[in-house]
Amino acid sequence: MKYSQLTKLGMAITALVCAGAANAAIEERSGGIKVYESLRADKSPPLTDLIRIVQERRAQNPDDVKPADYVYPNITELPNGPVVMDRTLIEGDAPLRQTQQFGNPQAPAIDQSFDGIGQDDAPGGGLPPDTNGDIGPDHYIMYINTDWQIYDKDTGQPTTGVMEGNTFWAGFGGVCETSNSGDPIVIYDKLADRWMFSQFTGSATNRQCFAVSTTSDPMGPYNRYEFDFSPEFNDYPHLSVWTDASGARSGYYLTTHDFLSVGGNFNFQQASFSVVERDAMISGAATARIVRFTDTGFAGASSFGALSAHLESTELPPAGMCAPFVHNRADLDGYLVWDFCVDWNDTANSTLSSPVLIPAGVDLDNNVSRVPQPAPAPAGSELDEFSGNTMYRASARAYPAASGLPVELVLNHVTNAGDGVGGVRWVHLALPDGDELFAGGFETSEPLPAGQERILNQGVYSPDDDFRWMASISLDQSGNL
Repeated sequence: MKYSQLTKLGMAITALVCAGAANAAIEERSGGIKVYESLRADKSPPLTDLIRIVQERRAQNPDDVKPADYVYPNITELPNGPVVMDRTLIEGDAPLRQTQQFGNPQAPAIDQSFDGIGQDDAPGGGLPPDTNGDIGPDHYIMYINTDWQIYDKDTGQPTTGVMEGNTFWAGFGGVCETSNSGDPIVIYDKLADRWMFSQFTGSATNRQCFAVSTTSDPMGPYNRYEFDFSPEFNDYPHLSVWTDASGARSGYYLTTHDFLSVGGNFNFQQASFSVVERDAMISGAATARIVRFTDTGFAGASSFGALSAHLESTELPPAGMCAPFVHNRADLDGYLVWDFCVDWNDTANSTLSSPVLIPAGVDLDNNVSRVPQPAPAPAGSELDEFSGNTMYRASARAYPAASGLPVELVLNHVTNAGDGVGGVRWVHLALPDGDELFAGGFETSEPLPAGQERILNQGVYSPDDDFRWMASISLDQSGNL
């Protein structure tokens, strides 16, 4: 959720490819499930052509690319309950500082280090920038709220200029083309050898836009899709890749924080879990489906800030294994895991389990002070510590069936490392197949039976008095964090 001012561009580019309008009526089922088709879909010309069109448009109409002030809608009702954290300084009853010593200090050497997009470099800008990126065989691509740039992986040199975020949807028609509202995600889908880009269209239209490359070359054509989230505003979309050995669970999974406009203000409704039809989008099908669960909460707004697991390995989970969704719950001193089982053959059979609680075995204290900024920042200009959210990504890795090893997952979130100072709590989980983890009918979030706790390792990184927060974590093929 952005609480700062966000800039937004308007673009009017002559359509290059006619987009099909194939919006199926939303089918809403019991249990908060919605199943529907993409609103719009097409195959674009190569990205090189889209960039050229946008650059020509810039030159001819420079006023069109000047950022327009866009004030984010007022959010008047954040989730109630434990996810609303106390912002006050913690007094003398705070725990002693926790430190973590790592067994192998020999980190790999850095191949490349180079500057990314700066706020002054971006045609659109956007505060906060919501920085993210991903790396493929030959490229690193950085995507911030309203802009992106492609870099050569070996040299660190840019191979494109800084481009508006919605360049991917030039000529697509509709609000994906004309809106550049941000909250973007870029993923290199290594299993398909494709690039996937996505951003929302803002609170006025409630759409999620996707562009999936047709080859491993990010400069080539894209299969493009638009999904409708109306009437809710699909804020804070975070995406992942998940599939299983059979391919039955294949999808781009995502979490959103859904708000509804009431009297000019946006009231929080729920955090929803969704999956879009990855295989259809990779193949360039005329439509793609989305399965969306809006009834995800447990004990209040427990799923606010949750993430879907992102599969990092080329080794696949067991056939039929459902996609995990995970979140930290400080008030429960543990981690919740949901099981999202999509059925593309009959979407009515898709299920989302109630969450299972995996106890941390320690006191999870997320009461962190807001983060002070050093001079010359003015006094009182603290930063948001984001203590209620699990940090992107929740990275998963599968191992060969013969190894007998379960799928493993790592996540991190900010924690009170002492005196309200933010440190990074990291957790390494083992996730058995869904039938084992969720045995018992999915009815409760009671801890797993004694002796079956699934935390392999955990710790807090906070070696000094500096605040550390909004970290990232991943697990490599050798089991290193």
